[in-house]
Amino acid sequence: MRHNSLIIKKYISVLAVSALILCGCNNTKSIDETNGSSDTNIQDTNNETSGDVTSDYASMKLDTKVTNDKYDDGSAFSDFDVCTISLSDNEIKISGDGASSLSSVVTVSKEGVYRISGSLTEGCIVVDAADSYVNLIFDNVNLHSSKGSPVYVEDAKKVLITLADGSDNSLTDKTANSSAEDNSENESSTAAIYSKDNLTIGGSGTLNITGNCNGVISKNQLKVMSGIINIDVANNALRGKEYVTVYDGTFKIKAGNNAIKSYTDNTETAGFIKILGGTYDINAADNGIYGEYLTEIAGGVLNITTDNKKGIKSCYSLIISGGTININSKDDAIHSDGDINIAGGNLTINTEDDAVHAENSLTISDGEYNILSCYEGFEAPSITLSGGIGTLVAKDDGINANGGGNEFGGGMGRPGGGMERPKDGEFPGGNRLPDSDINSPDTENVPGNKDSVNNNTTASPANNENSRPEKPENSTVESQDNTTGKDNTDNNMIESIITISGGNHIIYADGDGIDSNGKIIMTGGFVEVHGPANNGNGALDYNESFTITGGTLLAAGSSGMAQFVTPDGCYALMVNFNSTQPKGTIVTINDKSGSQVVSFTSEKNFSNIVVCSPNLSSGEYSLLTDSNSLCTFTISEASTGITSDGSPYSGGGGFGGGHGNGGGRFENNPPADER
Repeated sequence: MRHNSLIIKKYISVLAVSALILCGCNNTKSIDETNGSSDTNIQDTNNETSGDVTSDYASMKLDTKVTNDKYDDGSAFSDFDVCTISLSDNEIKISGDGASSLSSVVTVSKEGVYRISGSLTEGCIVVDAADSYVNLIFDNVNLHSSKGSPVYVEDAKKVLITLADGSDNSLTDKTANSSAEDNSENESSTAAIYSKDNLTIGGSGTLNITGNCNGVISKNQLKVMSGIINIDVANNALRGKEYVTVYDGTFKIKAGNNAIKSYTDNTETAGFIKILGGTYDINAADNGIYGEYLTEIAGGVLNITTDNKKGIKSCYSLIISGGTININSKDDAIHSDGDINIAGGNLTINTEDDAVHAENSLTISDGEYNILSCYEGFEAPSITLSGGIGTLVAKDDGINANGGGNEFGGGMGRPGGGMERPKDGEFPGGNRLPDSDINSPDTENVPGNKDSVNNNTTASPANNENSRPEKPENSTVESQDNTTGKDNTDNNMIESIITISGGNHIIYADGDGIDSNGKIIMTGGFVEVHGPANNGNGALDYNESFTITGGTLLAAGSSGMAQFVTPDGCYALMVNFNSTQPKGTIVTINDKSGSQVVSFTSEKNFSNIVVCSPNLSSGEYSLLTDSNSLCTFTISEASTGITSDGSPYSGGGGFGGGHGNGGGRFENNPPADER
């Protein structure tokens, strides 16, 4: 043993020295005979949801790093003899080779299998077996330590902690040392389970951890294969320096810091988290899940509540390809200082800040989302929507390409307005395009508006039409050049662009519905915007251009700052109403024969709509609200603007290639009842 004497001395100073008990191992029993396959053969439950994320550099690096071997599933230990260790305050009994005890410290010094049961009111288990594989079977273990870690791995190749079938195991730590996370002088007292080497936890039993410091720390790799794990600690619950990978299990975590964390200063070689399965009930004071280099969610059911910080975070890359994720957060629900790729999964979000925020790029190619409440919905300099289906409700901008995180988003940084949120169980607006080749929104495939974490309906955002909501105090505001759509922070120029090519996206926004400091390009998909009722924002907002070549766009909002689109190979219509239309108004466009072409029901007050649909072409049409005919009009050009009485209208920014700065908006004359 190289360092264990220091730990033993610590315990000797406060405890009486008991007899050293060494007994021969019972060589007639193998691990299968003593433990059964349920304890040693932990199955790999890697049912990763497929998604187009394999090309991601960070994900490939993680896949090459995370490989399971026969020691992770326990199969390598099937031929080992089992050493049994029975714990009690009066006497520690050891039957077998490889373990010894001194005072209340049990030391494992050889490769092998150790079945442990019993209780110590003050004591610990130490593994000091250089270059060895060790399997600790917890079979109703109850350990308490006020001086250090109840389980401490000083040296090993890998340690597997197997939770025996039907067992209930508890580790408690009363050391008030929550800040000593990486203090090398006190490493043994920083976690209930502290390992300097690779650590795997599996089995079907229960592990309860309570303490004033961390729950489980591995200074290398941390894997959880299965088990029922309950953790209540003052600092981090699960932490692996190189990576944390969870395949399955049931987790109830309360953490005074991060619930699951992998962090290191040496990025690209460490700081990875991958969740492949399991059920999680997480309540964290800071971040729920935080991987420094990569955070990847590929499966599982995650209920995450954070008091101060983010739900899921990464500093470089964040990937969601599967799983059901419910987040209630103070700060951003999903955040990356680099890129975010959502290629699957089902998201339900309540947050006081942004729902999904990336400092570089955000891509959504698949999955479902239901953002019940947020400050801004999707925010990143570059946003690509090529798939996915869902609804978002934002107190400010719905989708914002801001060139790097400007507090006020695109355009002129104008004040926000009020809104109504969708009704429970309904796909907002309920709008359909008859006989269209575009897939209309499917109400059965959109998450409802129930808060699945707290199992109640989220309250509607305040309907404030004259003031912009305050950005949460913990949000970062970066410098921005709003005239160029570029981020000037540290001279790092990032172009603002939103690209929409697929999916079904319904947006409710108090601020701008879709907002880009640069360009917006739409080539496909279905987008429905219920924009602001106030004239300080618009359903659409861009500084350079909004080019549309395909898909369906329905956008309703105020008319004071309305902007049009530039159609290419399709037809677009803007209607500016002479008076504000109340929420619930059904706007219908019929062709010359009286057949319905477009029907749009707004859930908010509006005075301007923009429609681009494959059902529109050159010809004569009629405009109706609530089945009442307002006018007839003719579409003869790709861009057509009318007022609700049928007269021509060209007031919205974007007509004829746009007005002002690169197609930016100028103030229009709103209806008299809005002035």
